[in-house]
Amino acid sequence: MKRFRFRLEAVLQQRRLVYDQKATELATTVNALNAERTKLDAIQSQQAETLLAFEDRRRRGLEVRDAALYLPFLERLTAQATEQAERVEQAKTRVSAAQAALEAARTQYEIVEQLKKKAQEAYLTEVRREEQRFLDDISSTRYKSPSSTN
Repeated sequence: MKRFRFRLEAVLQQRRLVYDQKATELATTVNALNAERTKLDAIQSQQAETLLAFEDRRRRGLEVRDAALYLPFLERLTAQATEQAERVEQAKTRVSAAQAALEAARTQYEIVEQLKKKAQEAYLTEVRREEQRFLDDISSTRYKSPSSTN
């Protein structure tokens, strides 16, 4: 009896490879998003610390040279935080796109996987049918054999 052979096995393997690649890409983009969020948190933390230090200085009596140092630095931190927030949003967009690509690849893989399962079920059904035919032939041959000798 011949063995089951799925004719689209190469397609299935290729779809699995694409799915694995998309999963890797998603993991990479999620890691990049986390790194961008960490940078944003660091900038915001530094901004908050600097603002607290500035407020403390102002309460104790702020000199002009202190204000000349703090204010441009705070403005620069604000600009950095805004730019970093934009990078985080771009990273979120890339993650969403990677998730959509992974979902599409998973769907394509599962379609071919379902085709393989159906083909395998059809093969098993045919094998069972052939075995039953064979057993029927044997039993009918046995049934006919004793009666012809009587």
